[in-house]
Amino acid sequence: MPSVEFTLHLNVAEVEQYYRGQAQSILVRTVDGLKLQFPANLIVPYVTRDGVNGRFLLSYDQNGKALSLSRL
Repeated sequence: MPSVEFTLHLNVAEVEQYYRGQAQSILVRTVDGLKLQFPANLIVPYVTRDGVNGRFLLSYDQNGKALSLSRL
């Protein structure tokens, strides 16, 4: 299954936008320099009181649909 790696830094205010329904997706730049957009609900397991911070791996299917997000 294909995957891409990226670093994500969202502060508490940015994370709150997703919980309020003001944003449905997250846009990041991968380590290869490509823009990547994925559903915001995938970050929920990684939210702390400081927001979301870390390096992640997003796996997707042949059609480009996000399947899973894991912290590296």
